Amino acid sequence: MFIGYGFNDDHLEQYLCPNLRLTKPTVIVTEKLTCNALKVINNSKGTDVIALCATPKSDWTLIVNQDGEKLTVAEQLWNLEGFNKGVL
Repeated sequence: MFIGYGFNDDHLEQYLCPNLRLTKPTVIVTEKLTCNALKVINNSKGTDVIALCATPKSDWTLIVNQDGEKLTVAEQLWNLEGFNKGVL
């Protein structure tokens, strides 16, 4: 589980793991889903990966999975308080 990490750390992504592929089921909870995060998700086909991020209406959540499927829900699951309340 990644909380608040947007995969925007140049040193980590470019030098330590440029072709990062998630190999275990993963949940990414972040306000903004970056291009780097989308690349990581796309590289992780065959592994259950979902990302929860804010939409322009910040009280809604965009859910993206490793197959590129998207779903928007009227809950604030992208922040820790909303995630705890709505998921856990």
